[in-house]
Amino acid sequence: ADEDATVRRQAVQALHAIKPGPDVMIPLFTKAMQDSDPGVQLRVLRSLAEAGEAAVPGLIEALKNDDVAYWACVVLRDIGPAAKAAVPALTERLKAPQEEIRMQAVLALGAMGEAAQPAVPEIAATLSDQHMAAASTFVLGELGAIPADAEEVIRANAKSEDSALRTVSLWALARVHPEDKEVRREATKELVTRLKDENPHVRSIAARGLAALPPAPEIEMSIWEEALKDADPATVRMALDAVASIGAPAVPQLVEVLEKYDGLHVE
Repeated sequence: ADEDATVRRQAVQALHAIKPGPDVMIPLFTKAMQDSDPGVQLRVLRSLAEAGEAAVPGLIEALKNDDVAYWACVVLRDIGPAAKAAVPALTERLKAPQEEIRMQAVLALGAMGEAAQPAVPEIAATLSDQHMAAASTFVLGELGAIPADAEEVIRANAKSEDSALRTVSLWALARVHPEDKEVRREATKELVTRLKDENPHVRSIAARGLAALPPAPEIEMSIWEEALKDADPATVRMALDAVASIGAPAVPQLVEVLEKYDGLHVE
Protein backbone atom coordinates (compact mmCIF):
# COMPACT_ATOMS: atom_id res chain seq x y z
CA ALA A 1 0.00 0.00 0.00
CA ASP A 2 3.03 2.26 -0.34
CA GLU A 3 2.41 5.65 -1.94
CA ASP A 4 5.21 5.01 -4.43
CA ALA A 5 3.97 2.90 -7.39
CA THR A 6 7.51 1.56 -7.92
CA VAL A 7 7.55 0.17 -4.38
CA ARG A 8 4.13 -1.42 -4.92
CA ARG A 9 5.33 -3.07 -8.12
CA GLN A 10 8.40 -4.48 -6.41
CA ALA A 11 6.30 -5.75 -3.50
CA VAL A 12 4.07 -7.68 -5.88
CA GLN A 13 7.15 -8.95 -7.74
CA ALA A 14 8.56 -10.25 -4.46
CA LEU A 15 5.27 -11.95 -3.57
CA HIS A 16 5.25 -13.53 -7.01
CA ALA A 17 8.70 -14.99 -6.34
CA ILE A 18 7.69 -16.26 -2.89
CA LYS A 19 4.47 -17.86 -4.25
CA PRO A 20 2.47 -17.64 -1.00
CA GLY A 21 -0.64 -19.24 -2.52
CA PRO A 22 -4.18 -18.03 -3.21
CA ASP A 23 -5.04 -17.31 0.45
CA VAL A 24 -2.61 -14.41 0.27
CA MET A 25 -2.83 -13.60 -3.42
CA ILE A 26 -6.64 -13.30 -3.71
CA PRO A 27 -6.98 -10.50 -1.10
CA LEU A 28 -3.98 -8.84 -2.75
CA PHE A 29 -5.67 -9.28 -6.14
CA THR A 30 -8.85 -7.61 -4.88
CA LYS A 31 -6.90 -4.63 -3.59
CA ALA A 32 -4.38 -4.35 -6.41
CA MET A 33 -6.96 -4.41 -9.19
CA GLN A 34 -8.22 -1.11 -7.77
CA ASP A 35 -4.71 0.33 -8.14
CA SER A 36 -4.41 2.91 -10.90
CA ASP A 37 -0.95 1.66 -11.87
CA PRO A 38 -1.13 -0.97 -14.66
CA GLY A 39 2.29 -2.30 -13.68
CA VAL A 40 0.92 -3.41 -10.32
CA GLN A 41 -2.15 -4.95 -11.94
CA LEU A 42 -0.10 -6.85 -14.51
CA ARG A 43 2.13 -8.45 -11.89
CA VAL A 44 -0.81 -9.60 -9.77
CA LEU A 45 -2.61 -11.05 -12.79
CA ARG A 46 0.50 -12.97 -13.81
CA SER A 47 0.91 -14.41 -10.32
CA LEU A 48 -2.70 -15.59 -10.19
CA ALA A 49 -2.66 -17.06 -13.68
CA GLU A 50 0.49 -19.02 -12.88
CA ALA A 51 -1.15 -20.39 -9.73
CA GLY A 52 -3.59 -22.13 -12.08
CA GLU A 53 -6.23 -24.40 -10.62
CA ALA A 54 -5.18 -23.59 -7.05
CA ALA A 55 -6.34 -19.99 -7.57
CA VAL A 56 -9.80 -20.91 -8.88
CA PRO A 57 -11.75 -21.03 -5.58
CA GLY A 58 -10.53 -17.55 -4.70
CA LEU A 59 -11.29 -16.27 -8.19
CA ILE A 60 -14.83 -17.63 -7.92
CA GLU A 61 -15.22 -15.54 -4.78
CA ALA A 62 -13.71 -12.54 -6.59
CA LEU A 63 -16.39 -12.88 -9.30
CA LYS A 64 -18.96 -11.82 -6.71
CA ASN A 65 -17.19 -8.48 -6.23
CA ASP A 66 -18.15 -6.00 -8.96
CA ASP A 67 -14.93 -4.06 -8.41
CA VAL A 68 -12.72 -6.97 -9.47
CA ALA A 69 -15.04 -9.36 -11.34
CA TYR A 70 -13.75 -8.13 -14.71
CA TRP A 71 -10.18 -9.07 -13.83
CA ALA A 72 -11.24 -12.36 -12.26
CA CYS A 73 -12.78 -13.28 -15.64
CA VAL A 74 -9.57 -12.28 -17.41
CA VAL A 75 -7.47 -14.54 -15.18
CA LEU A 76 -9.92 -17.46 -15.43
CA ARG A 77 -9.82 -17.16 -19.21
CA ASP A 78 -6.04 -17.29 -19.07
CA ILE A 79 -6.10 -20.39 -16.84
CA GLY A 80 -8.50 -22.08 -19.28
CA PRO A 81 -9.98 -25.60 -18.87
CA ALA A 82 -8.21 -26.10 -15.53
CA ALA A 83 -10.63 -23.45 -14.18
CA LYS A 84 -13.74 -25.41 -15.18
CA ALA A 85 -15.10 -25.26 -11.62
CA ALA A 86 -15.79 -21.57 -12.30
CA VAL A 87 -18.28 -22.29 -15.13
CA PRO A 88 -21.44 -21.85 -12.96
CA ALA A 89 -20.14 -18.60 -11.46
CA LEU A 90 -19.11 -17.27 -14.89
CA THR A 91 -22.52 -18.21 -16.28
CA GLU A 92 -24.16 -16.20 -13.51
CA ARG A 93 -22.02 -13.16 -14.40
CA LEU A 94 -23.54 -13.18 -17.90
CA LYS A 95 -26.39 -11.31 -16.19
CA ALA A 96 -24.15 -8.63 -14.71
CA PRO A 97 -25.37 -5.06 -15.29
CA GLN A 98 -21.86 -4.03 -16.35
CA GLU A 99 -21.24 -4.64 -20.05
CA GLU A 100 -17.51 -5.18 -19.58
CA ILE A 101 -18.07 -7.93 -16.99
CA ARG A 102 -20.60 -9.71 -19.22
CA MET A 103 -18.14 -9.55 -22.10
CA GLN A 104 -15.22 -11.01 -20.15
CA ALA A 105 -17.44 -13.67 -18.58
CA VAL A 106 -18.55 -15.02 -21.95
CA LEU A 107 -14.97 -14.99 -23.28
CA ALA A 108 -13.81 -16.86 -20.17
CA LEU A 109 -16.52 -19.47 -20.74
CA GLY A 110 -15.24 -19.92 -24.28
CA ALA A 111 -11.81 -20.76 -22.87
CA MET A 112 -13.25 -23.56 -20.68
CA GLY A 113 -13.85 -25.90 -23.63
CA GLU A 114 -16.10 -28.91 -23.13
CA ALA A 115 -16.80 -27.94 -19.51
CA ALA A 116 -18.71 -24.85 -20.74
CA GLN A 117 -21.29 -26.86 -22.73
CA PRO A 118 -23.94 -26.54 -19.96
CA ALA A 119 -23.69 -22.75 -20.35
CA VAL A 120 -24.48 -22.78 -24.10
CA PRO A 121 -28.20 -21.85 -23.69
CA GLU A 122 -27.28 -18.89 -21.46
CA ILE A 123 -24.57 -17.80 -23.89
CA ALA A 124 -27.02 -18.06 -26.81
CA ALA A 125 -29.49 -15.90 -24.89
CA THR A 126 -26.98 -13.03 -24.89
CA LEU A 127 -27.07 -12.78 -28.71
CA SER A 128 -29.91 -10.30 -28.34
CA ASP A 129 -27.55 -7.94 -26.49
CA GLN A 130 -25.98 -5.78 -29.20
CA HIS A 131 -22.87 -5.27 -27.07
CA MET A 132 -22.44 -9.02 -26.61
CA ALA A 133 -23.49 -10.42 -29.98
CA ALA A 134 -20.06 -10.67 -31.62
CA ALA A 135 -18.29 -12.09 -28.55
CA SER A 136 -21.09 -14.57 -27.82
CA THR A 137 -21.16 -15.72 -31.45
CA PHE A 138 -17.41 -16.25 -31.34
CA VAL A 139 -17.69 -18.32 -28.16
CA LEU A 140 -20.53 -20.48 -29.55
CA GLY A 141 -18.40 -21.16 -32.61
CA GLU A 142 -15.40 -21.87 -30.40
CA LEU A 143 -17.45 -24.37 -28.39
CA GLY A 144 -18.86 -25.87 -31.61
CA ALA A 145 -22.43 -25.67 -30.34
CA ILE A 146 -25.14 -23.37 -31.71
CA PRO A 147 -28.76 -24.05 -30.66
CA ALA A 148 -31.27 -23.97 -33.52
CA ASP A 149 -32.94 -20.72 -32.48
CA ALA A 150 -29.56 -19.08 -31.98
CA GLU A 151 -28.44 -20.21 -35.43
CA GLU A 152 -31.31 -18.28 -36.99
CA VAL A 153 -30.03 -15.14 -35.27
CA ILE A 154 -26.44 -15.81 -36.33
CA ARG A 155 -27.45 -16.42 -39.96
CA ALA A 156 -29.25 -13.08 -39.94
CA ASN A 157 -26.20 -11.44 -38.38
CA ALA A 158 -24.05 -12.90 -41.16
CA LYS A 159 -25.67 -10.25 -43.39
CA SER A 160 -25.23 -7.43 -40.87
CA GLU A 161 -23.76 -4.07 -41.87
CA ASP A 162 -21.47 -4.40 -38.84
CA SER A 163 -18.34 -5.92 -40.39
CA ALA A 164 -17.08 -7.46 -37.14
CA LEU A 165 -20.42 -9.11 -36.39
CA ARG A 166 -20.84 -10.30 -39.98
CA THR A 167 -17.33 -11.75 -40.04
CA VAL A 168 -17.56 -13.64 -36.76
CA SER A 169 -21.08 -14.92 -37.63
CA LEU A 170 -19.87 -16.44 -40.90
CA TRP A 171 -16.89 -17.93 -39.12
CA ALA A 172 -19.06 -19.54 -36.44
CA LEU A 173 -21.40 -21.07 -39.06
CA ALA A 174 -18.47 -22.46 -41.04
CA ARG A 175 -16.90 -23.90 -37.91
CA VAL A 176 -20.07 -25.60 -36.74
CA HIS A 177 -21.03 -26.83 -40.25
CA PRO A 178 -17.71 -27.86 -41.85
CA GLU A 179 -19.58 -30.03 -44.37
CA ASP A 180 -21.43 -27.04 -45.83
CA LYS A 181 -19.06 -25.97 -48.60
CA GLU A 182 -21.11 -22.95 -49.62
CA VAL A 183 -21.05 -21.52 -46.09
CA ARG A 184 -17.34 -22.33 -45.84
CA ARG A 185 -16.58 -20.61 -49.15
CA GLU A 186 -18.58 -17.52 -48.19
CA ALA A 187 -16.97 -17.41 -44.74
CA THR A 188 -13.46 -17.77 -46.14
CA LYS A 189 -14.03 -15.00 -48.69
CA GLU A 190 -15.38 -12.69 -46.01
CA LEU A 191 -12.55 -13.48 -43.59
CA VAL A 192 -9.86 -13.01 -46.22
CA THR A 193 -11.45 -9.71 -47.25
CA ARG A 194 -11.47 -8.62 -43.62
CA LEU A 195 -7.71 -9.15 -43.39
CA LYS A 196 -7.54 -5.78 -45.17
CA ASP A 197 -10.14 -4.06 -42.98
CA GLU A 198 -9.14 -0.63 -41.66
CA ASN A 199 -10.17 -1.73 -38.16
CA PRO A 200 -7.27 -3.69 -36.55
CA HIS A 201 -9.77 -5.50 -34.28
CA VAL A 202 -11.61 -6.83 -37.34
CA ARG A 203 -8.31 -7.87 -38.95
CA SER A 204 -7.41 -9.78 -35.81
CA ILE A 205 -10.80 -11.53 -35.72
CA ALA A 206 -10.38 -12.52 -39.36
CA ALA A 207 -6.86 -13.88 -38.95
CA ARG A 208 -7.75 -15.92 -35.87
CA GLY A 209 -10.94 -17.12 -37.49
CA LEU A 210 -9.16 -18.40 -40.58
CA ALA A 211 -6.60 -20.22 -38.49
CA ALA A 212 -9.36 -21.86 -36.41
CA LEU A 213 -11.34 -23.26 -39.36
CA PRO A 214 -10.75 -26.90 -40.31
CA PRO A 215 -8.59 -27.37 -43.44
CA ALA A 216 -10.37 -27.05 -46.81
CA PRO A 217 -7.67 -26.27 -49.40
CA GLU A 218 -9.97 -27.11 -52.33
CA ILE A 219 -12.11 -24.13 -51.26
CA GLU A 220 -9.49 -21.81 -49.89
CA MET A 221 -6.47 -21.75 -52.17
CA SER A 222 -8.04 -19.84 -55.05
CA ILE A 223 -9.33 -17.30 -52.55
CA TRP A 224 -5.85 -16.93 -51.04
CA GLU A 225 -4.33 -16.53 -54.47
CA GLU A 226 -6.59 -13.55 -55.12
CA ALA A 227 -6.13 -12.10 -51.65
CA LEU A 228 -2.33 -12.03 -51.85
CA LYS A 229 -2.32 -9.88 -54.96
CA ASP A 230 -1.25 -6.34 -54.09
CA ALA A 231 -1.67 -7.06 -50.36
CA ASP A 232 0.23 -5.01 -47.81
CA PRO A 233 2.93 -6.79 -45.74
CA ALA A 234 0.79 -7.05 -42.60
CA THR A 235 -2.06 -8.68 -44.52
CA VAL A 236 0.36 -11.06 -46.22
CA ARG A 237 1.80 -12.15 -42.87
CA MET A 238 -1.66 -12.87 -41.43
CA ALA A 239 -2.71 -14.65 -44.62
CA LEU A 240 0.37 -16.84 -44.64
CA ASP A 241 -0.17 -17.75 -40.98
CA ALA A 242 -3.68 -18.88 -41.83
CA VAL A 243 -2.54 -20.81 -44.92
CA ALA A 244 0.16 -22.49 -42.82
CA SER A 245 -2.52 -23.65 -40.38
CA ILE A 246 -4.02 -25.77 -43.17
CA GLY A 247 -0.91 -27.93 -43.01
CA ALA A 248 0.10 -30.64 -45.48
CA PRO A 249 -3.17 -30.60 -47.50
CA ALA A 250 -2.26 -27.11 -48.73
CA VAL A 251 1.10 -28.14 -50.21
CA PRO A 252 -0.07 -29.13 -53.75
CA GLN A 253 -1.90 -25.84 -54.19
CA LEU A 254 1.05 -23.89 -52.79
CA VAL A 255 3.32 -25.61 -55.30
CA GLU A 256 0.96 -24.46 -58.06
CA VAL A 257 1.14 -20.91 -56.76
CA LEU A 258 4.95 -21.07 -56.74
CA GLU A 259 5.01 -22.30 -60.32
CA LYS A 260 2.44 -19.77 -61.48
CA TYR A 261 3.94 -16.75 -59.73
CA ASP A 262 7.65 -17.31 -60.13
CA GLY A 263 8.37 -13.65 -59.37
CA LEU A 264 6.38 -13.44 -56.14
CA HIS A 265 8.61 -12.87 -53.11
CA VAL A 266 7.40 -12.23 -49.59
CA GLU A 267 9.76 -11.38 -46.76
